[in-house]
Amino acid sequence: MHLLPEPLYTLPTDNTLIQTIAGADNGRIFLGGKDGCLHELVYQAEDGWFRRKCKKVNHSSSSLSFLVPSFLNFAFSEEDPIVQIEIDNSRHVLYTRSDRGTIQVFDLGADGKQMTKVIAVSQNSIVQQAVNIAKTIDRSNFRPVVHISALDIVESVHINLVAVTQSGVRFYFTATALIHPEARPFTLSLLHVRLPPGFSANAPLQRPSHVHMAHYRKGCALLASSQTEDSDVMWAMSNDSFPFQSQLMELHTVIPVDGKTWCMTEVLQFQPPKPLCTLNINNVILPSEPPLVVSQHAELPRKFVVLSAQ
Repeated sequence: MHLLPEPLYTLPTDNTLIQTIAGADNGRIFLGGKDGCLHELVYQAEDGWFRRKCKKVNHSSSSLSFLVPSFLNFAFSEEDPIVQIEIDNSRHVLYTRSDRGTIQVFDLGADGKQMTKVIAVSQNSIVQQAVNIAKTIDRSNFRPVVHISALDIVESVHINLVAVTQSGVRFYFTATALIHPEARPFTLSLLHVRLPPGFSANAPLQRPSHVHMAHYRKGCALLASSQTEDSDVMWAMSNDSFPFQSQLMELHTVIPVDGKTWCMTEVLQFQPPKPLCTLNINNVILPSEPPLVVSQHAELPRKFVVLSAQ
């Protein structure tokens, strides 16, 4: 492998400030703009007769938007930048989160090569759905949404997306119908609201607050909670110890962070093959994984990296 000193592709952004970039496993590159639009960097090896080697495609605007002058679009539209893009490579579904908490769903097709906008759910709509589920909880705990994580199909057949709020509340969404989880996405419905530690009657007074960054994968949630302007506390929660309990249970721990958290992610390591598990739903065979307590003896410990100001 060699690093080429010259760029292979260059492309103007057309005065659009790019807030976030995400890539799919099949090579597609998506850009989240400050204009609130989802763009895609489409590229090929060589220029064609009617197609450039590299171009930027706006998936949020209609095919007739070029008929409207740009100054009118600017005057009558409110800017809501896209700040996060999450891709479910197992189902070929893309999700975006805007600065104001709107979550959009895009269907990439069964082969991952298409693009169709499915739905956009505002933060007010999400809060209303959460209030209908958790009626005794103050609705201020349900906003704003600070993070989203797409779930792989082997982790959950029915749950497609997890969102985290500033108070540490987690929302579990589905993009399909529960009776047909194998179908293509057509909605975004809230199925479950999970409260963080500190909300039960016998819980300690300490609870997550001012969460500004989160990470979720395979049942493990990390929340970066601001204690002061210069320091964070990391809340780590996992349900791996209670896979067969009828009630939802989790373990949690609190870890001090030296400085402000800038970024965090999991270090993906090579793992030995797990026992093959499948689910037969509507005569469709879907992949699944056994609980960690079944395969932990053959797996390496999970590792996470936190980048802070220090």
